[in-house]
Amino acid sequence: VRNYYNSTYYNEATKKWEDNPKGELFNIDPDTEYEYELAANGAIKQRYKFMQYIYTQMFLSSKSGKPYIHPVFFDESHNSALYAEPLEDSYMAGDALHVSTVLESSKTAKEYRSKFPTGNWILLSDFMNTKVEIKENANSFKFTPMIGDATVHLKQGMAIPYQKDVVSVMSTKQLMTRPSQFIVY
Repeated sequence: VRNYYNSTYYNEATKKWEDNPKGELFNIDPDTEYEYELAANGAIKQRYKFMQYIYTQMFLSSKSGKPYIHPVFFDESHNSALYAEPLEDSYMAGDALHVSTVLESSKTAKEYRSKFPTGNWILLSDFMNTKVEIKENANSFKFTPMIGDATVHLKQGMAIPYQKDVVSVMSTKQLMTRPSQFIVY
């Protein structure tokens, strides 16, 4: 069981172990850095939504040796467009999920580019409104990220376990008591 609100957080500012810190991963001032707090909390909640998929992919990775998190060119080694710079703009999580990364502050850029393997993809944060069709050697796609939600796409022909109700979840054990569903595209 992994709980983000347990007493494993050592606060460097106060030099004390905290029993119930505001956030173990980030010690953010909500008045001045609200965007960062929203992004950090959103990342934790999104991880909970995909927890069963993540654990399944890690198990499969332990059996096959193929890394669960891998660059997009692993899926299409013949496609030279996926090798071009920048390589760190996106990655695959298993065979079904594509994650587009944002490596700059939203204050400097509002639109980003991400590389995709060939195929059809759907944005999971809005379930059906944003589709991406990538043809051979046309692997770059422009997107605008949403604060507090990573840009994750599901590949056509895939089904993944998903848990929608994670707002009040504070541990993996609590998460497993919630109902699961499948997303099929």
